[in-house]
Amino acid sequence: RKLSMPPTRIVLVPGNGCGGDIRACNFYGWAEKAFTENGYEFVLPAEGMPDPVKARECIWIPFIRNNLGADINSVVIGHSSGAAAALRLAESHKLKGIVLVAAYHTDLGDENERQSGYFSRPFNWKAIQSNCDFIIQFAGTADSLVPIHIQRQLAKELQPKCNYYEVNGGDHFFLPPFNQLIQAISIQEGSQNP
Repeated sequence: RKLSMPPTRIVLVPGNGCGGDIRACNFYGWAEKAFTENGYEFVLPAEGMPDPVKARECIWIPFIRNNLGADINSVVIGHSSGAAAALRLAESHKLKGIVLVAAYHTDLGDENERQSGYFSRPFNWKAIQSNCDFIIQFAGTADSLVPIHIQRQLAKELQPKCNYYEVNGGDHFFLPPFNQLIQAISIQEGSQNP
């Protein structure tokens, strides 16, 4: 008799600027509905993230762990500054996987990004890869906020573990639907549980 596994917990970490109910922002509400309909447990910060504008690492990482429940059985989807948080979380915590959407690993020359704390030191790429069963990255070639060359450079840093998907003409993943997101995670889930 095969034991049934609990559903995978998907934890969504939004980009900065998303205060209050974030379901109406970007693809977040759509993702909650779509993942839930596909049998996943889905968690997002329903009332928004604390410190939503600066998105400081010292506030977001504990919140992601303690309030959103990201752990070894979780897939953390990080969008924009939420992707920077997912990278830092994966440096020191085991996760089932991370999905980086419109991600970057530099402060992009922006003072607010610099103050967030994520970019105050080099990323430990080996630790991130070691702590994740899988890494998925989505990049849009026409991203209006994060240049595509930054996203491609990040994908190279995360090799050989990163499955990189580039959406030709894609922007910053503001609008749903985002079917590739569910498909990519489902494929990884299938390869992890044969």
